[in-house]
Amino acid sequence: KCECVLRSVFGLPCAHEMCVMSQNRRPVDLSDVHVFWRTLTVGDEKGVHGAHEDPKIPDALRLIDGSLEVIKKANPDQQMFYAHAIHNLIHPKSIEVEKHITK
Repeated sequence: KCECVLRSVFGLPCAHEMCVMSQNRRPVDLSDVHVFWRTLTVGDEKGVHGAHEDPKIPDALRLIDGSLEVIKKANPDQQMFYAHAIHNLIHPKSIEVEKHITK
């Protein structure tokens, strides 16, 4: 099982996984991508890009508030994925990076 940051934090195939897929002439399958990326919606989610935004609230806090609303509505697996991703963004030194050697 891959423990690269791209796989463990973002749920996406890393370079060495994609290299193996390429060598085996296998395309990236949807099952190789975390459910978060397969169900991601971008655009008019209320709170993230709302039309009635209070100009007194800084954009960063508005974005955080809107993102929390999206997380609250997500399924438990997605919530855990978000929690780990946010934790690793705030505490990058907590991520162990391993160098993979390919033969």
